[in-house]
Amino acid sequence: MGKHENTFPCSEVVEVVVVAVVVVEVVVVVVVVVIVVVVVVVVVVVVVVVVVEVRIVVVVVVVVAVAVVVVVVVVVVSSSSSSSSSSSSSSSSSSSSSCSSSSSS
Repeated sequence: MGKHENTFPCSEVVEVVVVAVVVVEVVVVVVVVVIVVVVVVVVVVVVVVVVVEVRIVVVVVVVVAVAVVVVVVVVVVSSSSSSSSSSSSSSSSSSSSSCSSSSSS
């Protein structure tokens, strides 16, 4: 009766683990990007309110803020893609080894 829980094939387990890892990575990237964008927008709004008369400063701040956002997004996406690929490959190998050991026994 208790063996009904272990009826999933190894390939499905690996796919579920990989999908879960990718979803977690995507959520983390989205949260980080949203936080960075909100902080940049708040800083730009404060600078615009404080320095209403100096238009050049506002333009410079906006350009710098956009550059910072682009750099952060590129770094986060590249690091998350590399970590997700490595973690998914390691999780698939570990789960396949556990499946082979359980099937042999």
